[in-house]
Amino acid sequence: KPWYRSLNPLRWGPDPPVPKERTEVCPEYNANFFSRLTFQWMSPLMTVGYRRPLELNDIWLVNPDRRIDLLSDNLYASFERRRKKGENRALLWAIIETFKGEFILGGICSLISSCLMVVTPFILRFLISFAEDAYYAQTFGVPGPNIGQGLGLVFGVTIMQMCQSMATNHYIYRGFMCGSQARGALSALIFDKAMKISGRAKAGGDIQAAANGDKTARDRVDAKHSFIKKVFAGNAKNVQLPGNRQGWPNGRIVNLMSTDTHRI
Repeated sequence: KPWYRSLNPLRWGPDPPVPKERTEVCPEYNANFFSRLTFQWMSPLMTVGYRRPLELNDIWLVNPDRRIDLLSDNLYASFERRRKKGENRALLWAIIETFKGEFILGGICSLISSCLMVVTPFILRFLISFAEDAYYAQTFGVPGPNIGQGLGLVFGVTIMQMCQSMATNHYIYRGFMCGSQARGALSALIFDKAMKISGRAKAGGDIQAAANGDKTARDRVDAKHSFIKKVFAGNAKNVQLPGNRQGWPNGRIVNLMSTDTHRI
């Protein structure tokens, strides 16, 4: 180690070993109120990161109440319940219902921080007035204000600044957590929905319906073919579409430039 690292008492001793497996759940899950309020549960990870670079096994497992499978199931259940009722913007209200705890808590913290930010300048104004009165009294030998008033204003401003900083940090933390959980749950639902769609449905259901004699579907297929011919007319004059009009069933995709067929 470099010589200057030995001067720091926080770096004395050997570096913490890297865990072999990720088995420990995030301490926030079982932390008490004071630890969550002051983010004290992050101290072990920050201590390790201060002494050496963090590895993947150093990162804790996600809280059991924040697992993606649990959140996605709750989001899907809420969405299906609202969709069956015929509600407008069912997905939006389902997201709000699923993550309302984090959202409301973050909003309350933001409100507290904003209120303290507005009130603090008025307290500073009273503190400045107290200092002016005390200076005037000392200069001209007149009775000055009570010292307890000044101490109360000083302690009040200090406590307000601490509460404002704490509320702002919790607001940012809750906002990031709410956004990341919503993104993870939506990604899981979209991936699950994509896996349930057949290859024929991905390629286009109108083609198979047109092959079965559906005139409306066949008109839509003809319109699509006409549009494709117009698009590629200037770049490839000899564009040949499948002659049987059955398209690409079972997930096959046709390369319109070379008429080569590839299977996914």
